[in-house]
Amino acid sequence: MSLNAETSVSRKYDSKLKLAEAAAIRQGTGVGFISGLLFFFMFCMYGVGFWFGGNMIADSTDEAMADHPIPADFFTGAAWAEHRDVVAEACAGLAGKALDTCACAVMWDALDMPSTNCGCGFDAGTLSVESVCFTGGKTILVFFSILMGGFGLGTAGPGAKEMSKARIAAAKVRNSAQKESSERVLRKSPQKESLIVGSP
Repeated sequence: MSLNAETSVSRKYDSKLKLAEAAAIRQGTGVGFISGLLFFFMFCMYGVGFWFGGNMIADSTDEAMADHPIPADFFTGAAWAEHRDVVAEACAGLAGKALDTCACAVMWDALDMPSTNCGCGFDAGTLSVESVCFTGGKTILVFFSILMGGFGLGTAGPGAKEMSKARIAAAKVRNSAQKESSERVLRKSPQKESLIVGSP
């Protein structure tokens, strides 16, 4: 039996729904803003990291080519004839400095051929960890190490907050236990009050 209260109860319910709807919209807007900010910084980090890594690759390659140039007789000497055939196929369409860099970057050891020992392949024979150049693999390694470290630090924050709450709660429990134990001693034996307080 509703006693004709349906309309007024329905209006009250609708008014409460409007408050809940406004709160949900505020919460959704906040979550959307924070998520957008997170992705903004993440993609900015991607861009800056790969841009900086690309610059380091280019600079270290230029430096390696200046310090360890291609053999002077590479494109004319008979000793490098087989190497020139490989370079003609692997570095087709390149000329000048780009061709020299490409010729030095070929993994000669993998082809069972003597290394040109120049540029990024100097003294390592291949573009390995020992390479004098900063490589794309090193860029990815550094980038994802920083990214995972940042995520790890980000997850440490809530744990630190909870540890702080736990320490405060433990201090309250300890203080409460000490207070109760001293009151219990006083209730049981009034003569011991002088021993607890420290008076003669």
